[in-house]
Amino acid sequence: MPLYHTIAVHGNLLPAFVTGGTYVLLPHSELDVARQVIAEENVTYLHEAPPIYKKLLDPDDESERPSETEDREVFESVETIATAASPMSEELFADIKQRIDPDYIYNTYGMTEIFPPYTMLNLRNRDDPTVFGYAEASNDMRIVEIGSRDPTAEVEPGREEKSSSTVTPPVRSKAT
Repeated sequence: MPLYHTIAVHGNLLPAFVTGGTYVLLPHSELDVARQVIAEENVTYLHEAPPIYKKLLDPDDESERPSETEDREVFESVETIATAASPMSEELFADIKQRIDPDYIYNTYGMTEIFPPYTMLNLRNRDDPTVFGYAEASNDMRIVEIGSRDPTAEVEPGREEKSSSTVTPPVRSKAT
């Protein structure tokens, strides 16, 4: 996850420092290097977009596809993965469960506005990669039409591609 994204800083980098963890940041998405670093640094937590997980598991060149033994060696230390930035297919979800085999799997796609840790739901024993967490009663979250000024407008099912989410927290802070 690039550091220009709020989740990378507030959800990954800062918690690693606060808990005495190590944050490994690669300057480029060289996936062969990433696999090597995951194994050598004993990385326990990965937070990436589904296309990155896809490339970590299946490089573009089929001749380079890692064996199950290689996958075990690379991902042996990984306990938790989180996905973000785009939806994850059921095929990739099943592949992650089988080949990375983490204890915890979290879908944080679409949760930037509410920052997910307090609502995250472990998907390890579930078959649906689209679930992202428990209902959270203190935020009012709705899907709204992009460009609409009507705060009561609802988006019809199937029109989500022309919509955005809005979150209203119960307490608003103001800088002084």
